[in-house]
Amino acid sequence: MMHALTRGAIEELNLGRQVNSPTVQVIDVKRIPAQNGDRHRLILSDGNHYMQAMLATQQNALVESGEVKKLCVVTLIEHLCNVVQNRKIIIVLNLRVHSPCPDSVIGSPQRLEGDGAGPPPAANGPNGAYQQQQHANGNGPPPQQQQQGQYAQ
Repeated sequence: MMHALTRGAIEELNLGRQVNSPTVQVIDVKRIPAQNGDRHRLILSDGNHYMQAMLATQQNALVESGEVKKLCVVTLIEHLCNVVQNRKIIIVLNLRVHSPCPDSVIGSPQRLEGDGAGPPPAANGPNGAYQQQQHANGNGPPPQQQQQGQYAQ
């Protein structure tokens, strides 16, 4: 089944503009331990750009049940864009998960310039810009040590 992403949504959200119920792909999910309960960081893509997001703790059960997972497509029902630790991130308050989950990343998303996530990645090589950015930020092993997939951690 082909999933239609809302192209341009990530850039619009980053600029603080309202985007009604954008459909995006989750290209990464990471649990973030916290004193008042775990949080989940998502990397959301519209097929053109990607951006960090935090899932509201009320939605944690969706990750724990496996419904929200890497590569799944979701529609953001309630969301906002905030600056957290000098980075713009999307706060996902409510979402709807589409199924079935695609087998790969849709499009060729690039890090959105000016999102405060660090320097731009090197030229987009065979392992993709997202993986290169992870290594550049020290958030993962060098590309040759990645074990699986373009967006693996």
